[in-house]
Amino acid sequence: MTLGDDSPDTTSIQLLSGSLTDFLQYSHKEASKWLLDIAHDICDPVRRRGSLEKQMGPQHWLAVVDTDPLTASVYRYHLHTGVTVGLGKISHREGRSHTSTTGNATTMANDIRQRDGERCWVTGATGSLTNSHICPKRMGDYTARIIFQTFTGNNPSPDLTIFHEIFGLSLLSYLDTLFDVYQLGFHYIAPQIYECHVFANSDDEDYTLFATFRRGCNNFNQPLLHGRHVGPPNPLHNNNPPAGLFRWHYLQQLFASAGRNALTCVELVVALQVTSPALLASSARLWVLELLLV
Repeated sequence: MTLGDDSPDTTSIQLLSGSLTDFLQYSHKEASKWLLDIAHDICDPVRRRGSLEKQMGPQHWLAVVDTDPLTASVYRYHLHTGVTVGLGKISHREGRSHTSTTGNATTMANDIRQRDGERCWVTGATGSLTNSHICPKRMGDYTARIIFQTFTGNNPSPDLTIFHEIFGLSLLSYLDTLFDVYQLGFHYIAPQIYECHVFANSDDEDYTLFATFRRGCNNFNQPLLHGRHVGPPNPLHNNNPPAGLFRWHYLQQLFASAGRNALTCVELVVALQVTSPALLASSARLWVLELLLV
């Protein structure tokens, strides 16, 4: 998240910016609904009280409906006066934990293997599996509970830890490498159904279910990873990761991969009213930044 110095209004925050080509690749048939869902998850993931507007001219905004096609434009997430929300900040994977954690990584891995039947969520394969963490272990238990509550709307148990099985899933080692560095994400489609989105920044490689090939060299015709629909191997299990956790993980990938292209750029902003500029500056390092949005 960066301050919107180049946004259409000095009292706005630029939430997300990227090339139209990338956004169309991720949105598929969802059109503007995809961008609105992303804006909800950034600003108001449970109550989803905002609406999407597109800038048509100076101080002229037009309401956007779900089926409108995405264009290279500035979009605004509009909230009514007095609505207070918390904005999430990207979580980098690098570094060791500086927060308290309880639980045991080995126990977590065993629970996940038993829950998933030792099968990969993406391929169904049973070998070379890794326990992939949706939230970095370094976040610790307290932040994990905040994420759980913010993105699911449910109150977490006081003893919920970052090593609980709902924070993990079984993936092939190759896929875990992509998932761990925010280059593979699960986009929510329907209950227990997700679509794989590849965020790796490479124009000359094809990412398949089992390996990466230089473009044009996939001689085994392995299925492409991007766009594949996946779900939990045991959909009825009570401790499958909730959709909200995957939505949080997906946001981290968007923040990490979104770039700027002045000619074909989609920009999402949100207007704000800050009673104390010093509060904004001092709070930028916090996990949740409370602002009054208008």
